[in-house]
Amino acid sequence: MPPQHAKALGDIAHCRTEALGGHVEQCSACGYERYSYHSCGNSSCPACSGERRAEWAESRIDELLPVTYFHVVFTLPEELRGLARANQKAVYNALLRSGAAALQKLCRDPKFIGGDIGAMGVLHTWTQTLDYHPHAHFVVPGGGLERGGGCWLPSRNTFLVPLKPLALLFRGIFKSQLRRAGLLNQTDPAVWSMDWVVYSKPSVSCPDNVIKYLAAYVFRAGISENRIASYTGTAVTFHYTDRKTGKRLKMTLPVLEFIRRFLQHTLPFKFVKVRYFGIWSTCRRHDLLLARHHILQQHPELDPELNGALAPELANAPAPALTSGFVPIDRKICPACKHGRMTVLHEIPRMKRRPFW
Repeated sequence: MPPQHAKALGDIAHCRTEALGGHVEQCSACGYERYSYHSCGNSSCPACSGERRAEWAESRIDELLPVTYFHVVFTLPEELRGLARANQKAVYNALLRSGAAALQKLCRDPKFIGGDIGAMGVLHTWTQTLDYHPHAHFVVPGGGLERGGGCWLPSRNTFLVPLKPLALLFRGIFKSQLRRAGLLNQTDPAVWSMDWVVYSKPSVSCPDNVIKYLAAYVFRAGISENRIASYTGTAVTFHYTDRKTGKRLKMTLPVLEFIRRFLQHTLPFKFVKVRYFGIWSTCRRHDLLLARHHILQQHPELDPELNGALAPELANAPAPALTSGFVPIDRKICPACKHGRMTVLHEIPRMKRRPFW
């Protein structure tokens, strides 16, 4: 078993238990006591995604542009899944980089946008039934910044780029990425002549919905706890949605098969599953603010307060007053009397960890 799989099992088993330590809180008004244990924070843990999702949403709100967004999905052919499973870090990196490079190159064509776009890519490796299916989701603002920052070039409302040329570009760039990683000789040559699958559609335009949409993809484990219907000691039954019919069905798997399917989606240590490209990358913060300024100049009704001439202090310009749509829960309010404040009585020390297996 790879070490990251063993660590994921141990973290999930000990999450929010006395093994990870915590503290005891008491209400200042009614005396109600509550034991609060620490979360494991493992990216594979279904119980740890909620609070991290809200925190991430608040931190990313400044990066949104008031435009329509597109959802683009790049999928690896079935013939490359064995290679991806055996060389996860190299192939996953190639998948994210190739998808972003293909989008950026095609969007620079004046026939489509003609400028530099921004994109956020998220790696996914599972289906609803936890089968191995590596693919990358990209969220792309509908438009790009003209070279040199001259103006904002919007895309069409329902069309970003043609999918067939995008798939050909993606296939070619991915092939060069594998060659650079020394893995090209391990692939079937026929895979480079077949059609690759790329999917695109307009997603959402409301900034609040964009944040929720992005956060749902960023913080998601292979299966959530509410999808597990029953556990008998020898088998696990869970719900899944059939993509063809849209019906909600049930699947029952032996325990070891369920664990095998779940663990194959555990990422390598220190692998970054969320990547930012183009004007959304960290080093191009100024370009992002410049794009926002141009959009609001073209459409002052989106935010009249920020409409005006470009100020010299653009790098410190405020972002539009948007909200993430996530309402944080104040855990300091007493859940019993609803008006007292919870204060810490004492800490619970972390237990000495042993190997899970």
